[in-house]
Amino acid sequence: MAYCVKKIAVIFVFQKGDEYLFLKREHTGAADGFYMLPGGHVDEGETLLQACVRELKEELDITVQPADLEFKMVNPIKNHVNFFFLVKKYTGELKNNEPEKHSDLRFLSPTAEGIYPTVPEELKAIEQGYSFWER
Repeated sequence: MAYCVKKIAVIFVFQKGDEYLFLKREHTGAADGFYMLPGGHVDEGETLLQACVRELKEELDITVQPADLEFKMVNPIKNHVNFFFLVKKYTGELKNNEPEKHSDLRFLSPTAEGIYPTVPEELKAIEQGYSFWER
């Protein structure tokens, strides 16, 4: 598959037992009504880790140090390249800090109703140790 990368995104994996942290997207124009892993785009001039720190504060109101993130996988999709990071440690309490973009925040099984269709595949690839995964 050929790519024309227009956006780079950082995606966050929070795991509690067999469940993962999801945000339900609303009013964004992309995947509205579905539960997605938290994440966001890398701004021009930012490193991946700077974007991670900023996005986690903006989206979930938590503070992380770069050393508290573990790179898990890169996944190119059409015009995006998604970098997945496991959040090992943070300070603060998880909260939906962008209610205009998300209507719910909760830990769910990847097979729960309403999960965006590609997410279970992505999480399975991470669990299987893939550092690069392409559909």
